[in-house]
Amino acid sequence: MPAPRWPALESDPTILTEFARTIGLPGNWAFTDVYGLDEELLSLVPQPVIALILLVPSSVPRTFQPHPIQDNPFFLKQVKELDDACGTIAVVHAMSNNLNTLGIQEGVLKEYVERAGSLSIEEKGHALANNQSFYEKHNHYSDQGQTRPLREGESSNHHFICFTRIGENLYELDGGKSQPISHGQLTTDVLRGAVQAIRAKYMQDPTQLEFSLIALTPSYD
Repeated sequence: MPAPRWPALESDPTILTEFARTIGLPGNWAFTDVYGLDEELLSLVPQPVIALILLVPSSVPRTFQPHPIQDNPFFLKQVKELDDACGTIAVVHAMSNNLNTLGIQEGVLKEYVERAGSLSIEEKGHALANNQSFYEKHNHYSDQGQTRPLREGESSNHHFICFTRIGENLYELDGGKSQPISHGQLTTDVLRGAVQAIRAKYMQDPTQLEFSLIALTPSYD
């Protein structure tokens, strides 16, 4: 098996922030770690939380009976050519569904969304895979961080998933799925609503601890 053309990004908020800013994220927003799911730790996360990116082991079942989709999320499929690009796809999902809130007025991401908006989810995936500017920026940041780059035949064995509000509902946007997953109407903020869904769906096995959670929030640097 050849080495992935789109190597995995590291689950590091600094790397995700720097990457996101090269594709159009304004400097007053950033990704930050969520250090735990207890209320005391959630209260430390800057608000408002616009989206969350969950990293889970690939072996964790990702099945769920969704609510009917009542909105029109921007959603792309992780096609074969995007081999290990699930981190980039999660960032794209977080930003593309919040263009106005984030104040994204220009850049590679906005251009891609405008061109791909009317395409099918598979066509959106192919459009991203064939976007040379996205490819170059992704590969620059896939070399960053403490994790050794994957060799031929290796897999990261982890998967990135985005959670965000669209309309009044919480959506789970997983490029490995055939459609967005609606978790229904939010009755709290995005952070706590997503944590409720994550606990119910992904935290059933107490021995499985290989998770990380990163939030897209205002930057106070």
